[in-house]
Amino acid sequence: MWGLAGWPSWAVMAIGPSRWGWSQLAALLLWVLALALMAVALRTMQAANTTPNPVLPERAATLVQHGLFGYSRNPIYLADALVLVGWACWLGSVKALLVLPLFLAYISVMQIRAEEQALTKAFGSAYLDYCARVRPWL
Repeated sequence: MWGLAGWPSWAVMAIGPSRWGWSQLAALLLWVLALALMAVALRTMQAANTTPNPVLPERAATLVQHGLFGYSRNPIYLADALVLVGWACWLGSVKALLVLPLFLAYISVMQIRAEEQALTKAFGSAYLDYCARVRPWL
């Protein structure tokens, strides 16, 4: 994203908080929101005694369908996407947002697909019903 943003974005990092503009404030707000989403999602999974480890979805002990997971099947990946949008805001670059669709495509194909296969195997029709009710992102 930094490379796409170009040279002026390097200056944003060097000038410090006294020179922050609206885009840096927006970035901070997006990062706080992303951190909150991650924390709430992880706490919900912890309370349900299930694994948040995306590399080992077959270890899921419980199908979490409440809280944030009632609105998005992937609230942590949604938070990751918000971090990237925040970074583009910080850099003050619309061009940097070109990375976002690449991230969404990559995470959907390389991670979410495997997780959904493992969860379908583990929870069967309950997971398929959940997928029919709740969108993958928002």
